[in-house]
Amino acid sequence: MVSIFVFLVTSIPAQAGKIEDTIEQTTVQINSLGNGSPGGSGVIIDKQGKIYTVLTANHVVCEAIEGRKPVTCTTDVTYTISTHNGKDYPIKDRQILQKNPKDPDLAIVTFEAQENYPIAPLGNSDDVKRLAEITIAGFPSIFGNKGKDRTYTVTPGEVVTFNTKAVNGYSLVYNATTFIGNSGGPVFDSYGRVVGIHGLADADGGDDNTPQSETRGKRKLPIPGTNPGTQPQRTREKVNPTKPKIGQQETGTSTEQKTGFNAAIPINIFYSLTGRKPPTGSPIPQPPTRSPIPPKKEEVATRGNTVDFSFAAKLEKLLSKGDWKGADEETKSLMLEISQASGSLNDKAISRLSCGNLIAINQLWQSQSQGRFGFSAQTQKWKSLFGNKFEPNNENFDNFANDLGWLYRGRYLSKDQLKYSLDAPKGYFPRAFLDGPVWGNFIARLDSCNIK
Repeated sequence: MVSIFVFLVTSIPAQAGKIEDTIEQTTVQINSLGNGSPGGSGVIIDKQGKIYTVLTANHVVCEAIEGRKPVTCTTDVTYTISTHNGKDYPIKDRQILQKNPKDPDLAIVTFEAQENYPIAPLGNSDDVKRLAEITIAGFPSIFGNKGKDRTYTVTPGEVVTFNTKAVNGYSLVYNATTFIGNSGGPVFDSYGRVVGIHGLADADGGDDNTPQSETRGKRKLPIPGTNPGTQPQRTREKVNPTKPKIGQQETGTSTEQKTGFNAAIPINIFYSLTGRKPPTGSPIPQPPTRSPIPPKKEEVATRGNTVDFSFAAKLEKLLSKGDWKGADEETKSLMLEISQASGSLNDKAISRLSCGNLIAINQLWQSQSQGRFGFSAQTQKWKSLFGNKFEPNNENFDNFANDLGWLYRGRYLSKDQLKYSLDAPKGYFPRAFLDGPVWGNFIARLDSCNIK
């Protein structure tokens, strides 16, 4: 395998509403033949023609020869990459970024494919703060599944600290559950950007509290052992009394217990090793909503099946009173604030509308109007006319407005002429926040957020 190749990385954030798909479709499974490893994980970060580049932990794709400096991999182990659709590809090239035993535990590998796979956007790990929400993606060896039998798994967590005395670069510490096989997998921020590469778990071994690699190999670097990284519990699993080799299953009893803390190498270390600069000017994730500091309106989002309506308390009150005119104006104010626009929404402002906010506003309108008003009703109307075509032209907007009742005898109704009643046509409100052909782009945004 060659040791150096050129590639580019993308820092463009994943489109809101498709973050979960991006995480799953860019996270890959890495398997080996010849060393008994249960396997590791990685993430696709670049594509040049038919060649894809995967970032992972070095110990996932390098069976290091003990005592060699610089780090030298054995040549009797072969590696394959399995993508989200189950297709396997041999590793084509490998670049070891960990030159010496104490260097950051990173590597990049390539594979060749005819298929079109998405690329994971890379973030700026300097923007990550304590209590920031993160997601760990990978293929852990849980319930006895190893190698190809491992299933794609995501676990949420929060950043808890930054270890200034980190082993092999593993300074980003969090409380997400991980296990053997997660090594090399990506750590995503709440915007769907890679901010770290997972690979180390902490274990309480009594007086000798040592972190443990989460894959298996013959090398003894950074330190031996494995750890599932579960959340701290009153009754915790115990491990072998003797120090296990890297990747050894944890069975039996001892004083060594899982602490629940796990670690990743911050993505900015990768930038430094490859001579690149991290992206700037991107939104900085805020602490989770339980923080005493309320999140900004433009950063409120859904989490699981829970929707945060706190940013729209005034809108909720107006809607509950049936004040459709006041609610329409308040929706306009919210949309302008969320999109950081002044006066009116344009294409760029629409792209800044978060799915979480749009979902919350839509649900408020829907619930208070018996389903007659809201973005869902407007999306349904648009698709009944044009299907999944969202061209922002005058003809489409005229037909859309005419069908909703905003256009009467060839003239658009002013806000004072609108019918502020549940008797108005379905999809009639909200109206004041947007006007003109740009509605096509807005409906496309709603569709990307799965608002139907």
